[in-house]
Amino acid sequence: DGQLAEIEAVIQQALTAWTGVSGTSLTPLSLGTLQRTASATACTPLDGMNSICFNQDDADFALGVLAFTRVVSADTSGEQLSSTTPPSTFVGEILDADVLLRPGDPDTFFATPAALSANPNAYDLESILTHELGHSFGFDHSGVWSAMMFPFAPPPGQFTGTRPTAQSPDTQLADDDRTGLRVLYPNPSDTTHAGSISGHVLPANPLA
Repeated sequence: DGQLAEIEAVIQQALTAWTGVSGTSLTPLSLGTLQRTASATACTPLDGMNSICFNQDDADFALGVLAFTRVVSADTSGEQLSSTTPPSTFVGEILDADVLLRPGDPDTFFATPAALSANPNAYDLESILTHELGHSFGFDHSGVWSAMMFPFAPPPGQFTGTRPTAQSPDTQLADDDRTGLRVLYPNPSDTTHAGSISGHVLPANPLA
């Protein structure tokens, strides 16, 4: 129970990074509560439940893949995953999002922040989960090296960005992540984070 509680605290911290971004409609109150399950196959794309699985193998674990998120979204309004799940209300609505972390690999280890310093060969669980939960909120990968949604994990023993604090829960994220979240989950009453970018995209090499 102590280990599960520690892992749950990391999951909650990763969620708080995204719900702590100002100027969005994604708030802690818009998320449900964490629940445990003993199911060995909890990450199924048709149950309408957003799950995180630490010990479920999958064919999508190709070489080098530490974790991935399977997202099912609606192609039409009124689409259902099954007869027991509610219908979608708009095109693009996320109907199911499951995060799977690589299981049973003798060369791949994950550690919570409290255990990372004692396990320098382990990947930082908080960084991995924060990235994957970004996918569950609708993000694709970012080309910005400093962004949480950059497609490569930090090396073992290191973490992405800066550890969050109670005063700055989203400090792990980059402005690229925050801006994307404000686009996906806009807050109509927010007038601070508004503006536009215009200009031209030019090659760094003028001979390219």
